Amino acid sequence: MSYNNTYRVEDPSEWSVEIVGSWLVEIDLQNYVEIFREMKVDGPYLLTALSEEEHSKVLIPDQEDRR
Repeated sequence: MSYNNTYRVEDPSEWSVEIVGSWLVEIDLQNYVEIFREMKVDGPYLLTALSEEEHSKVLIPDQEDRR
């Protein structure tokens, strides 16, 4: 997969799983790309998880990475 800045021009609620992966690489969280892909985390799911602390703890268990 080619990672690029596609996410910068799109509404996060429309991000695909692949775009979420690109975003993770851009913000230096590439260690989570496979986990997010396996869980099929797309933009809508990500936005929900980021707004619910318990979900974000499951997606990114390392508190320092949840900055």
